[in-house]
Amino acid sequence: MNELDPRDEQLIRRLRRVQPVAPTDTARHRALAAGRAALETRRPAWSPVTWGLVLWEQLVLPSRYAWAGIAVAWAVLLTVNTLCSGNVPAGRQRNPAEISRIMAAAEERHRLCVELVGVVASSRHEAPPAPVAPSPRSDYRREEVYNV
Repeated sequence: MNELDPRDEQLIRRLRRVQPVAPTDTARHRALAAGRAALETRRPAWSPVTWGLVLWEQLVLPSRYAWAGIAVAWAVLLTVNTLCSGNVPAGRQRNPAEISRIMAAAEERHRLCVELVGVVASSRHEAPPAPVAPSPRSDYRREEVYNV
């Protein structure tokens, strides 16, 4: 049985002097103590099943409508994804005629852009410009700070 704090015991003694304990109260206290003892002896050891049940009772059951809504949303997303995927092969090969038409259209587009703007944009095939070496830093500010 739970041990009471000495202050609580003193308070209970004062209350009993003022108000005597009825026989039903003592019977109720004995029944509660017996129930507590039975629960403590029946309490199973922690196992994965017990752990899962505790998680289920404390995480899922209190917010079961929210979890059900999330499950329905996932079901809708999976259904839409399955319906929209179709039978398109992932790595569809283009024939050489189609590739040459695409390249000709890209070159024509590039030519028209150059004609419209009047400036030749850098081609993707050109090498990037070499990095510029940094210029020497000025010592002016340092002298100004230390000569004060």
